[in-house]
Amino acid sequence: MFPLLLKDSTFSVAQRQFLTDARFLNCLRMFCSKKKDEQTSLSSSGDIASDASYVPRRYRKRQADSLLSSQSRSVNVTRTSESENHDKLQVKGMLDDMITNSDKDRGFVETFSSDVHENRKSKEQEKHSQIMRPEIDPETKSFTFFPGQGSQFVGMGKQLLPFPGVKGLYDHASEILKYDLLKLCLYGPKSELDKTIHCQPAVFVTSVAAIERLKEENFQGIENTIATAGYSVGEFAAMVFAGMMSFEDALSVVKVRAQAMQRASEETPSGMMTVFCFWGTKLNLATEAAKQYCKEHHHIEDPVCKIASYLFPEVKVIAGHDEALDFIEKNKKDFGIRSCKRIAVSGAFHTPLMDSARKPVSNALRRIEIHRPKFPILSNVTSNRLQNNANFHKTIVNQLVKPVKWEQIMSTLFTRDKTKSAFPYTYECGPGNQLGIFLDKMNSKAFKNYRNIQV
Repeated sequence: MFPLLLKDSTFSVAQRQFLTDARFLNCLRMFCSKKKDEQTSLSSSGDIASDASYVPRRYRKRQADSLLSSQSRSVNVTRTSESENHDKLQVKGMLDDMITNSDKDRGFVETFSSDVHENRKSKEQEKHSQIMRPEIDPETKSFTFFPGQGSQFVGMGKQLLPFPGVKGLYDHASEILKYDLLKLCLYGPKSELDKTIHCQPAVFVTSVAAIERLKEENFQGIENTIATAGYSVGEFAAMVFAGMMSFEDALSVVKVRAQAMQRASEETPSGMMTVFCFWGTKLNLATEAAKQYCKEHHHIEDPVCKIASYLFPEVKVIAGHDEALDFIEKNKKDFGIRSCKRIAVSGAFHTPLMDSARKPVSNALRRIEIHRPKFPILSNVTSNRLQNNANFHKTIVNQLVKPVKWEQIMSTLFTRDKTKSAFPYTYECGPGNQLGIFLDKMNSKAFKNYRNIQV
């Protein structure tokens, strides 16, 4: 009977939806069982009902299930067309009752579920009322960033001198470095300022001095800081800003770092190059091909060519042997590279070619005191929060040979869902505005709240 019901075109769409419902199947089993009893009663003398033998419950369901497939054969043999129509009307009546009850049940379930959800939500809010924080307007908070090597220019620091404490900061730095840093920043020459040994301390001190201007012009911007980060050597300025290390300790490490990286740069002819990419650029293939080229044509035993910095999605910085960079520059079209531009630095920073600088920097870090930061510092190496734990020294030292994940840091700080439109104010403290340019390329909405502290 059940297969015939499925094929019957007289059933409505709503009725057909309940043909496979478990409650309907149970009703149908009872209906078929009743019909079988009637047929059996007709074929016997009618006294079987009073003398029926006991059937265990575990067999009843099995018998009812088998009836669904066999009932049409056993019952229809003796059933007339008139009785079939009568049965069909009964089944339709069962379906209509189930549809009506289902609508009522569905409404009850939806209402009940909603009430339960609201009740549970109310209880949770009451339970955690003491620890739940109110919504904070993002525009009342701020991020502060610090630039790295390459942002320096002759004359930087001049606009900071009128602010309290700046001149003393440069004088104190000159005592630690053993040369007149302010004079070098203001008057150059550029060739000396651009040397790694000089530009790293110069950028660091000027960036910290820019904090003094921000304090005077917008103290609330300092107080509202919820996170900070620095690009390459700028990470040390971020650590000073967050109170993780003192200015003197940080400068002593930066001094050693600059000297060690200068020596490492002089060991091997190497450099860095900005690469402007398309979405389909095969940059990894280009670096691998460049290393193979260096092996085969220049007999370099262990060539280096890799991504040294992630700036924003379409722009990366690669670094390595000069021969490898020359190869990529000449064959950029073969790898789908839009354009290339050499960077005026003396070595392949943030690559294994800086490995010899690791030990001096590690020793310098062990001589200083590290504190818990006042707010999160996002690491160049991991793009995650920099922690004052057993991995701190390793992370800072690895920055020398690992790529700068600036793009990932920006993504962590500025990713918003579609319902949020406000972004914290962003301050760049230090020479240039390169970090602001990167932010504009990644998130133009966030860039609207960007401020550059002129130095």
